[in-house]
Amino acid sequence: MIGRLAVAKDRQGERLGSILLADALQRAFESADTVGSSMVIVDALVEAATGFYKAHGFVRLLDSLRLVLPMRLAGGRSER
Repeated sequence: MIGRLAVAKDRQGERLGSILLADALQRAFESADTVGSSMVIVDALVEAATGFYKAHGFVRLLDSLRLVLPMRLAGGRSER
């Protein structure tokens, strides 16, 4: 599970969130075999945040703000 990723309001729109997410996904992928993870999970704080994660390949679970990304898709991803 990825902890909360946030960018200060005055820095939003600079793609910093995408950079942070790409780094977190790469780190998760690199440790997946060691820790035995099969997917990356995020809990969006608000409905609006789900769009950010969906744009990066995450799939939203029904009736929740939880999104998942299979680990095989997390590896080798670059910043979008």
